[in-house]
Amino acid sequence: MKRDLLIALVVAALMRILFAIPSFVDKSRVYSVADATGYELLAVNLLEHGTLSLSESPPYEPDALRTPLYPLFISGIYSVFGRRPRAVVILQIAVSALTALLVYAIAMSINSKIALTAAILFGLSPNIAFYSTMLLTEVLFTSLLLAAVAFLLAGIGSDGSFRMFLAGIFLGLSTLTRPISLYFPFLVAIPVVWMYRKNLKRGVVLLSLFLGAYVAVLSPWLLRNVGTHDRLMFTTAGELNIFYYHGAMVKAAHEGVDVDDARRELEFEAIQKAKKSGVPLSHEARVSSTRRQIAVRYLRDFPLIYVGLHAAGFLSSYLLPVPLNPLISYFTPVSERPQLRRSVTQDALASLTSGKLIEATKLVWNERIRKIPPAALFVYIVAGIFQYAVIVGLLLSLTTLSLRLKYSSVLLLSIVYFTAIPGPLAGPRFRAPIEPLLIMIASYGFHRKLRKGQVYKPSSVSRLGRDGDH
Repeated sequence: MKRDLLIALVVAALMRILFAIPSFVDKSRVYSVADATGYELLAVNLLEHGTLSLSESPPYEPDALRTPLYPLFISGIYSVFGRRPRAVVILQIAVSALTALLVYAIAMSINSKIALTAAILFGLSPNIAFYSTMLLTEVLFTSLLLAAVAFLLAGIGSDGSFRMFLAGIFLGLSTLTRPISLYFPFLVAIPVVWMYRKNLKRGVVLLSLFLGAYVAVLSPWLLRNVGTHDRLMFTTAGELNIFYYHGAMVKAAHEGVDVDDARRELEFEAIQKAKKSGVPLSHEARVSSTRRQIAVRYLRDFPLIYVGLHAAGFLSSYLLPVPLNPLISYFTPVSERPQLRRSVTQDALASLTSGKLIEATKLVWNERIRKIPPAALFVYIVAGIFQYAVIVGLLLSLTTLSLRLKYSSVLLLSIVYFTAIPGPLAGPRFRAPIEPLLIMIASYGFHRKLRKGQVYKPSSVSRLGRDGDH
């Protein structure tokens, strides 16, 4: 077992170091995704001015968009090493490599050989390795989410109260890193209740510990937002995503305009509505609520378009190996970096939903494929081979119809939740947190196909799946 863990750890570390070489050569590449500059600014303002703010000059208004844990993560590193983004990348490489051990621990509920396969494939994943190289939440969020899933499965498997409590703690921390997991615990509660339907009292106790710990972790942030923004809210990120992506893409698909043009028109409408309602434009949290109301109206008025965009976004989470825009930026020196049009994926999905296949293909070809440098193209091809191999493994696991692990419902619900919630915004970045779970199931599929008819017995050291596969 120790040898397996060491192999998984070394493979993951080497893959991430290999991907990090461009950022070690040129530190500007850690900002290849626009969100990175925002996270760093939050961290710097936290260190220098004691407030979580996206302002570049006084007064440093508290931010309503980002959750605090990742900026705290960066600021903690900067407080020790100075403002050195490469130090963040190095620590993220370490955290992401160590996450392979969590993958191994969870997959041990099936079989030790499958656990090793899953851990190695996790280490080799280009999508996950790529996000280790930038100032983005993916590495920290994925590690916290997997820790929560590991403790949750262990708590269910052993009726462990303390493990369920820790699951709630880690899931709360993951939500403070990325708000997408805000409602996930309440969805997971459904299979837990079902598993304990014959001992409902015990199930209620475990769920209370799990959800109580989760809410306790989030409470200080919620109270901060009530006092600061005069609204009971977790973050405005969800509202802005619904407005700038869901609503704007529905409008673009319906009217046949670019997504950016649709956003500008919606923004104008939101500002006018806020003014009529007497909402100060400086009150970002209340203006955000106005934006959400306008976006929801479009989703309600054109449900078929929205369903089509949602389905296209869901599929893009699985079919796109890595995001092209940041990949091009990351592997191109600043002096040679091409001008990249924004919102190409969103425009392409809107065109596809409207039945404009040729237009969508031309857009992606002209604005992405033609501009990709050789190194990025090589990475994209390798990532494509890896991703489609994982998809084959997933299909194999489904076609065997024998994935009867006691806790598979928790894993499957996790996968569905984190790829369905983003909707039209979905893509490789939103797949990253649940990619380890996809890899686990794919590893199971490969082993079932290669060793057809073999009955797997869980490892004797596993605490996650005592019933095994039978």
